[in-house]
Amino acid sequence: MDSYSFLSSTQNPKIRSASALRDAKARKQQGLFLIDGRDLTERAILGGQELSQIFVKDDEESLRELHSLREKFASRLVSCECYRVAPEAMQKLQYGDRDLGIITVAKIADTQLSTFADRVQARLVGRPALKHANPCYLVLDRMEKPGNLGAALRTADGAGVAGVVLADPICDLWNPNAVRSSLGALFTVPIAVSSEEEIQAYFRKAGIQIFTARVEGAVPYTSANFCRSHAIVIGNEASGLQHRWIAPDVQAIAIPMSGAVDSLNASVSTAILLYESKRQNTVNC
Repeated sequence: MDSYSFLSSTQNPKIRSASALRDAKARKQQGLFLIDGRDLTERAILGGQELSQIFVKDDEESLRELHSLREKFASRLVSCECYRVAPEAMQKLQYGDRDLGIITVAKIADTQLSTFADRVQARLVGRPALKHANPCYLVLDRMEKPGNLGAALRTADGAGVAGVVLADPICDLWNPNAVRSSLGALFTVPIAVSSEEEIQAYFRKAGIQIFTARVEGAVPYTSANFCRSHAIVIGNEASGLQHRWIAPDVQAIAIPMSGAVDSLNASVSTAILLYESKRQNTVNC
């Protein structure tokens, strides 16, 4: 197997720099984030994510997994530094009591709204199954919980949305919990981050109808017409959309509730609405 530089100390600068990426401030400063585990690392590579470093635990099984990755993706890992890490130092990179054989440092990808359309089109190259006459976009407004964000990205990938836009997000897109819960969807779906005002202007200019999920929505979601280019906006987990996303050309839709509780989890609402959009564009349009 390949020989890698060996890092034994928890105080090694490379270990300390990488472990700091568990914190949002360090991610922003370094322009890097962490990917936990071999499977997510492979999905990141397949999604075109640029990797900077791979830390592998100094045991036979973990080294074998890294060797397999490097054989499979040799051309894509040419500039990626690989390090063999002593168990104690590897534990410093972990979150909680997790025991991972591989932890990867990756470069934060482009999430500018100005390049979003180009990235959406680039994703369609060679993947005609994703191309729809009436593309759907998911907008997550002030999403707060990393787990919900990751779950929504996974649903967006499964429903075949054209892209996801984060409006004034509270949680960090590159939070390790969001990365893990997305199961790799973070690397497959084009994502943009911007303000509510800029996103509304972007969709209006592109002729994309905006639908907002509201408890008080006048139209049941099953009556909404998704047979056109459209964006579905899901609000903050705790407070919904409140006064945001209100305009004459924005249509509010509701998921009927029969019990005492008046709203659903944000990721559940996302799944219901995205798959209704998918159903209409498969059956009706």
